[in-house]
Amino acid sequence: MNTHIRPATIILLTLSLVLATWTIQAGSGAEVAPVAGLQGASIASPGAAGDDHDDHGDHAAPGTGATGRADRNDHDDHDEHDEHAGEKGPASAVDQAGRDEHAGEDSHAGHAHEAGEADHADHAGAAGSEGHAHAATPAGHAGEGGHAGHAHAGQEGLVVLTEAQRQTVGQTIQKAGPGRLFTELSFPGEVGMNEDTLIHIVPRVPGIVLKAMRTVGEQVKAGDVLAVIDSPELGEAKAAYFEVFNELGYCQTELKRAREVESAVLGLLATLEKKPSLEELNSRKYGAAGEQGGRVLSAYAEMLLSQSVFDRKARLAKENLASENDYLQAKAALEKAQADSYTSRGVAGFLVTQERLKAEQTQRVTRFRLETAERKLRILGLGDREIARLSRTAGIPGEVTGPTLCTDPACKTETTPLAGSQAAHEHHFTEFSIVAPEAGTIIGKHAALGERLSGEEEAFTIADLSTVWVNFRVATRDLPLLREGMPILFECPQGPNSEGTIARILPIVSQDTRTAVARVVLPNPSGIWRPGTFVTGYVRSAADHVAVVVPRMAVQNIEGKDVVFVPDGQGFRPVPVTVGRGDRENVEIVSGLAAGQAYVAHGAFDLKAVNVTSGAGSHAGHGH
Repeated sequence: MNTHIRPATIILLTLSLVLATWTIQAGSGAEVAPVAGLQGASIASPGAAGDDHDDHGDHAAPGTGATGRADRNDHDDHDEHDEHAGEKGPASAVDQAGRDEHAGEDSHAGHAHEAGEADHADHAGAAGSEGHAHAATPAGHAGEGGHAGHAHAGQEGLVVLTEAQRQTVGQTIQKAGPGRLFTELSFPGEVGMNEDTLIHIVPRVPGIVLKAMRTVGEQVKAGDVLAVIDSPELGEAKAAYFEVFNELGYCQTELKRAREVESAVLGLLATLEKKPSLEELNSRKYGAAGEQGGRVLSAYAEMLLSQSVFDRKARLAKENLASENDYLQAKAALEKAQADSYTSRGVAGFLVTQERLKAEQTQRVTRFRLETAERKLRILGLGDREIARLSRTAGIPGEVTGPTLCTDPACKTETTPLAGSQAAHEHHFTEFSIVAPEAGTIIGKHAALGERLSGEEEAFTIADLSTVWVNFRVATRDLPLLREGMPILFECPQGPNSEGTIARILPIVSQDTRTAVARVVLPNPSGIWRPGTFVTGYVRSAADHVAVVVPRMAVQNIEGKDVVFVPDGQGFRPVPVTVGRGDRENVEIVSGLAAGQAYVAHGAFDLKAVNVTSGAGSHAGHGH
C-alpha cells in the first residue's frame, strides 16, 4: 500500500480538525475566530446548518459526524484520494456557499436579535440549561446577565420595575372616565402689602437720633421702643410742664393756709356769739385765725371793757354818785365798742372766705395750665405710658398721697412743689422714644444714628404681613366676566399655588394700561407670600363635558407619540392615544383609552424615564 499522503488529504484533515475544534468551542458558548489563511470563511454552526434547537442532543451530532468523516478521510486508500481530489472543486463550492451564509451571520456577531426570532425563541434565558450553551445566542445576551438590576422593557415596551424602583417611583392608578374641561381666563398679578395694616411712624418732634434699637425685617410688638431721639423742643415743653407743676404746688400751699385761717376765724366767730369772758378766750388758742382773728379778738375785748365801764357808771349814776354826762359817755363808748366788734366779725368772716375762694381759683387756673402743658406733650407725641412715667417721676397731684385739702370736685390730692423740682432735675427732658403703635414687621427705616429728623418724614414703616393683597390686572373686555366673591386660582413659579376669592374690583381703570385691579385678600400666617412676588391668576368662565378626561401629566410623549401607561400584569405598558381638547390641568382622550380602563394618573413621567433609561442602558449599541 502506498503510504504517500496527497495534498488533498492534508486539506481534508485540516478542515476536519477545524470542525472538531469549532464544535468543542461551540459547546462552551465561545465564539469561533476565523482560522489564519481562511479569512472570510465561516464555519456553519449547528443552528446555522438548520439543526433543530428544540433537542440539545442534536447539537453534538454534527460535530460527531464531522469527526467521523475526518477519521475516514485519514484511512482512505490512494485510489479514493484521487476521487477526493476530483471532488475538490464541487466541495469547495459548497463550502464557499456555507461561508457566504455564515459571513452574513458573522455580521450580526455582538448584536441583539429580536425577541421574536423563531430560531432562538426557545432558547431565551437558556444559557445555563443543563450545562449547554448555544452558539446562536448573541454575545452579551447569554442568559439575562446583561439585564441584571435593570427594569425590563420586554415585548412591545412593557416596563417592569425592580424592587428598588418600586420604592422610589410611585404611581397613582385611576380609571378613565368623563370629566369637565374648563375655559379659563388668566390675569397677571402681584403680591402686595395689605395697606389697611400699613403704619408710617413719623415723630412729632424734630431731633437727632441717639439710639436706633430696631432694623428692617424685625418683628415688633405694640409699645416696643424703636429709637430714641434728642429733641430740644420736647425739652422746652417738659420744662414748661414742670414749671406749671411748681406753681400748682405753691397754689396748693396757699390754699391750705387760706382754708386753715378761714376755719379758725369762723370758729372764733362762733365762739364769740356765746359771749365768753376774756378768761375763757385766753384759755383757747386762736393763732391759726391770723390777722383777721386778732382784729376780732381786739374788738371783742374792747367791747367787754366798754361794757364793764358802762355798768359801773350806770350803777354810780343810779346812786347819784356820777354825773349824767359820765353816764352818757360810758354808754356811747359801749355802743361804739359793740359796733366795732360786730363789724370786725363780719369783715373777718368775709375776708377769710374771700381769701380762700381766691386761693381755690388760683389753684384751678394753675391746674388748667398744667393740663394744657400736658396736652402739648401729647401733641408732641408723648403717649399715656410716657406721661404716666413722667407723672410718677414728677410726683404730680394725684400720684403722691397726702392730705385732702380741697373740697372742690376739680381738686385732687395735693402735694408740695419740692417733688416737681426734684423731677425737673432728674428727668431727661430732651429724650423722646419712638415706639411701635401696633405689632408687625419693620419694612422701612429712615433713622440712622446721628441723623436729624425734621418731624415731617417717616422714621419707620411697619406692616402686618399676616395678610397680604394680591392685585390682578384685568383688561376692560374681561371686567364683565368677573364679580366680587368669585374664586380665583393663582400660581407662583417661586412658591406654592393657592386659591382665594375676589374681595374687591376697583372702579378705576388705569389710563396707561387700560386695566382695572381685582384684589384678593390672602391670609399669610406663615409669611410664605412675600410682597413683590409675581403670580398668574386663573378664573374659570365655562366648562365642557367630555367622555374621557385624564390629567395632563398622565400623557407622555415617547418617540413622537402620545402614550398613556396602563397596568399590564407585573408591569406597565405604554398605550398610544389621541389627545383632543384640554385646559391647564386636564386633556381629553379621543381614542386609545376607553372609559373605565385603568391608567397611571400620576407617575407616568417616572415610568417613561425608567423605560428610556432601561432601554438605553441594557441595549446600548444594539438595534432591535
